Amino acid sequence: MAVAGFVAWYLVGYVFSIDRSVGLHGEFPEYQGLSTTVAYTGLYLVARLCFTEPAHLQRLFVVLSVVTAAVGGYALLQRLGLDPLWGVATRPFSTVGQANSMAATLLVGLPAAVATAVARKGIPRILAWTAVVLGFFGLLTSLSRGGWLGMMAAAVVVLLFQKPRRRRSILLAALTTSAVLALLLAPSSPGRSLGQDARERLAASTSGEGSVSKHLTLWKLGAVITIDRPWTGVGPQVFPQVALRYADEELTERDYANVRPYWNESPHNGLLSISTDAGVPASVAYLVFLTAIGIRAARATHAGQALAVPVLAVLAGYVVSSQFMTPEMSSSTAVWGLLGAACGTIPTRPPPSETAPAMGS
Repeated sequence: MAVAGFVAWYLVGYVFSIDRSVGLHGEFPEYQGLSTTVAYTGLYLVARLCFTEPAHLQRLFVVLSVVTAAVGGYALLQRLGLDPLWGVATRPFSTVGQANSMAATLLVGLPAAVATAVARKGIPRILAWTAVVLGFFGLLTSLSRGGWLGMMAAAVVVLLFQKPRRRRSILLAALTTSAVLALLLAPSSPGRSLGQDARERLAASTSGEGSVSKHLTLWKLGAVITIDRPWTGVGPQVFPQVALRYADEELTERDYANVRPYWNESPHNGLLSISTDAGVPASVAYLVFLTAIGIRAARATHAGQALAVPVLAVLAGYVVSSQFMTPEMSSSTAVWGLLGAACGTIPTRPPPSETAPAMGS
């Protein structure tokens, strides 16, 4: 019902859009229009119908592990200046094309890679842990503060919901990964270490200047537009068309100066992006949907369904990180598909044997 309400209100937002020519498909490079929203929800429903057994979800985790290894590995090449196409990248973007988008994509793949590594044995376990190391390195080098917060949220969920015996394995693996990464922090072809870049990025977060100041202004702008058009928003991805007008009329001169030189593609906040696209009802429907998925997965973990833990971790990481980023297609597609697959495969009742099914058994 929440999914139907979400799509229905996006359609309402499109009908009452300020610019329906943009609202249908969105604009480059995000393309987050009505058609994209319908495609996300369609993918969720198809995955929910097609993924019917736990083994199907396990295979999806393996696929996400391979994606994590590829994205993280290419980010490592870029950081070391070995990318034959783009050369040196202080903030690697890998195969995704943008550093924040890469971080969001890795937040989907890392919990799946960890789950695969914990459940498998022998060579598959080694390969899965390799994917974890590469993905973790890629997430760090992205210098995405939203990505880092999402990673912390996912880690907290894993430690809260994972079985005690597996917590020890994951903590040991995390320490090993950290030790390996410590050896990788020094090399940097531009003559700077990753540690230096990370410290400067965090320092900028506390200074209130630069990108942080711009993000805060965009949040204010998103709130102003939502208050002005609470029921329908301005239309799917029409925010860039009206951002400067609202900023000039409603914000202070300093806030206006923060956004005036730029093409402001979104409020850089997932919930505000939805409310400016299609109104507060669409945001509420989206929150109800995510909450229902979270409750279902939490119940499944209490019923002994171990596959629900990485799903909860992905959900936590995605929800937290998306409040600090522009909505983008790569991670959103993976999340909607994964949530559909999880709902189709993970029961909320204990299995007949009263023991959790082991991945890879």
